[in-house]
Amino acid sequence: LEMLGANQYRSAAQNLGIDILDKGYNTNFIKEMQQTGYTQNHRLSFSNGNDDSNYRASIGVIDQKGIIKDNYMRNYTAKLDASQTMFNNKLKIDFGMFASKVDKRYLNDYQKTFYSAASFNPTFPDFPNEDGTWPEDPSANETQNPLGRLTIKDVESNSYINANARLTWTVIDGLKLSAFGSYTYNVKENSVYIPTNIKAGIGTNGLGSKNDNKSGVLLGNFTANYKKAFGSHFIDVLGLAELQDYRYTGFGAQAKQFGTNFFGFNNLGAGAEVKYGDVSSYSNDYSIASFMGRFNYSYADKYIATVNMRADGSSKLGANNKWGFFPSASLAWVLKEEAFLKNVDFLTNLKLRAGYGLTGNQDAIGAYNSLKLMSPTGVTTINGKPVVTYGINRNENPDLKWETTTQTNIGIDAGLFNNKLNLSFDFYHKYTTDILQRITYPSTGGVASAPFMNIGEMQNNGYELNINFQNTTDYGFRYELGLILSGYRNEVKKLASNQFISNTYTRTEVGHPISSFYGYVIDGIFQTQGEVDSHVEQSDKAIGRWKYRDVNNDGKIDSQDRAYIGNPHPDFEYSLSSRFYYKNFDLSLYIQGSQGNDICFASKGGRDGLDYFNKSTRILNTWTPENRNAELPEINILNPNDEAGKVSSYLIEDGSYIRLKQLELGYTLPKQTLSKIGLQQCRVYLNAENLLTLTKYNNIDPEVKNGDDKN
Repeated sequence: LEMLGANQYRSAAQNLGIDILDKGYNTNFIKEMQQTGYTQNHRLSFSNGNDDSNYRASIGVIDQKGIIKDNYMRNYTAKLDASQTMFNNKLKIDFGMFASKVDKRYLNDYQKTFYSAASFNPTFPDFPNEDGTWPEDPSANETQNPLGRLTIKDVESNSYINANARLTWTVIDGLKLSAFGSYTYNVKENSVYIPTNIKAGIGTNGLGSKNDNKSGVLLGNFTANYKKAFGSHFIDVLGLAELQDYRYTGFGAQAKQFGTNFFGFNNLGAGAEVKYGDVSSYSNDYSIASFMGRFNYSYADKYIATVNMRADGSSKLGANNKWGFFPSASLAWVLKEEAFLKNVDFLTNLKLRAGYGLTGNQDAIGAYNSLKLMSPTGVTTINGKPVVTYGINRNENPDLKWETTTQTNIGIDAGLFNNKLNLSFDFYHKYTTDILQRITYPSTGGVASAPFMNIGEMQNNGYELNINFQNTTDYGFRYELGLILSGYRNEVKKLASNQFISNTYTRTEVGHPISSFYGYVIDGIFQTQGEVDSHVEQSDKAIGRWKYRDVNNDGKIDSQDRAYIGNPHPDFEYSLSSRFYYKNFDLSLYIQGSQGNDICFASKGGRDGLDYFNKSTRILNTWTPENRNAELPEINILNPNDEAGKVSSYLIEDGSYIRLKQLELGYTLPKQTLSKIGLQQCRVYLNAENLLTLTKYNNIDPEVKNGDDKN
């Protein structure tokens, strides 16, 4: 991300006749925010046991200093697993427990802080004023001094514990009954204090907040499993009944008008102002019940068939459709066991697979999304006393049902040269119906927001290829290589009432990939007055300005000329992994990449037109009579035709990248050395992440969610 240096900023402003507030410094605020990060990972484990009982325990600490100043993460973990068999191995008891405590401080409002770091006036100093306040540019209302924002204390503490136990009873040979239970409890506390000496805190004279969120998940299931071999026949029958219960509670409060920054968020009572809406709490819960039956059959280890019958019920869904039924079946043929391939020495394994099944999804909705909801709407005065008012904020949908995906897949597995080389290829067809989504009501729908509905259908066709190779040379050098290559094509097949779903940058419509980028198409820059005069009606068209395409050929440029301008879905994705061993040394690396996907660089337009914010170095290549092949139109502080804010093809960039994700070098100490100090194993290693990224994308990171980058 290359922004103008102070001298370039001064020169550009002078050339355009813009008065800037020049403090006389040359500050790269992005670099000033950064530091060298590191990660320390320490883990210690213990184990012991005999034929009837065993245990394993471990503790660990991860200490990480982030690449942004004052950012850190510390993770403390403890794990215990134990098992005990009794009554001549008829009864087995397994117990496990895992606990963690994570404390971290991170950047408050990542998007605002990094936007400010890139856009802040580079002539400002990298230190505060004499009175302790951080200098701000009064002409740049949308940015804040990023170094001042670093003083915002935004910390999170996350405590997690899971305990589980399983009881397995072998009733007769081949028949096992099992009962499993687990409970997970999680407490997350987020605390923020915005001090009085920075722009974000001046208006409120300091702002402190605390938010506590707790969750408890109870899971219990009972299974009966019967396995039996009859000559060349083998059967495996499983029945399961399961119940999951989820409960979430939370509390939040904030205060303003602090007389001192001393207390921060540790004493919200030091804030003199607490208004309606500054205190909140919530509680919600939902449950899922499941029943499943599975039947596996194989003959001579050559022909394998599996049938699953599954029913799930969720309290989230409408009263008329709580339950869904999701069957599946699969077949496999192990060709290697056939006589015509049995003696093919180089072929270790060859299997053909095919499957068909349904799966259900209800994760897209919350606990009460099928119900009519009421909530506070404000405060009024009755008989001289404040009274909270209430209203319906969402309508109900008793017909809300499971989102269902029907999948068909075929695949092949092969092992060659004594399984030194393993290959696996899958092709799948997924068709999703009853997609869960909230739709927009027409204006006659009332004040309540629209409920979630089952609104459409979507198709995905894709493939995945896995190749793994491992070998050991005569000199003791061992290596493992792996490649994963995958791709898919997405298309929306149906939407309720043929509607489309839009937001600022994307549109979802039948016949197109979901969440495709949608906006105006730029057909270059007007070079002559003749081009301007002959073009269709367009606001502020002039020499040196962008020329927009008249998509619908109606002789004018308006919102009806928006079109699909980009696809966030990649042509294919890939990863390469390798691990090398020689004597006590080991080296591993992991490379990943994506090819063919587009990214909407949403803030690009705001960075490429000079005003009182700092800008990208791209503005050094703007249109002038002497530079007619420029990437950008002529700079104009008046932003004609809202060129900087309009969603257009200019914002769409190639998001393809290849990244060296991880590199690790390790050394395992010799056992004879460790035995002298009572240790069995000790390995030291150096690990580095995200060392190198190759991409044409012009922002910080091409790995952005859904291809929408607002940073």
